[in-house]
Amino acid sequence: MFNDKVRINTFAFILYEDSAPSDWEERLLSLHVPGCYIKHDLDFEGNKPKKSHVHVLIKTTKKHSFGKVKSIVEYVGGLNSIFTEVFSIQGYARYLCHLDNPEKHMYDFNDVKCMCGFDYINYIFKQEDNVTIVTEIIKFCKENGILSYSDLVDYCIDSHPDWLKAVYGYHGRAIREYMKSKNWTVMSNWNPRVIKQNES
Repeated sequence: MFNDKVRINTFAFILYEDSAPSDWEERLLSLHVPGCYIKHDLDFEGNKPKKSHVHVLIKTTKKHSFGKVKSIVEYVGGLNSIFTEVFSIQGYARYLCHLDNPEKHMYDFNDVKCMCGFDYINYIFKQEDNVTIVTEIIKFCKENGILSYSDLVDYCIDSHPDWLKAVYGYHGRAIREYMKSKNWTVMSNWNPRVIKQNES
């Protein structure tokens, strides 16, 4: 028995497509609330494959009673109308792809479907992850001679969409500054090894 006086705005639930309404996805999208969902079809329990299921994470703009949340889950087709309150969006979002569970199958970021502007990529990356990604991008540009921001964007759109958050967002400035500096180095034929030799 739940306490209907408690109100929450972030919750998650699981549904099985063979027991949920055939239009469960349309029902979910019709709620017009921020959130995301992903199908887990490569999970195992020991050596036995687990039944395919869908994880759903919802963050409403205002808090709702447990009774209201239960009715939402029931409408979409959540298993037995059961839901859990989510205390850390980042933690649950990272779990959707098993980012902190190396013993489990790691799902691709692109498998996560977002609703109403929910920024999944922003939630899953920690500060140290951002530094790692920017370093990967700059190293890639260096190794492949990419000196044009537009060329990098085109590459990310076609082949590396998980980099787009860093390229478009706050860290895009650091990447553009690197390219600007690298362009100057190439155009001026500046060679740091020559400088060191002259100083010795």
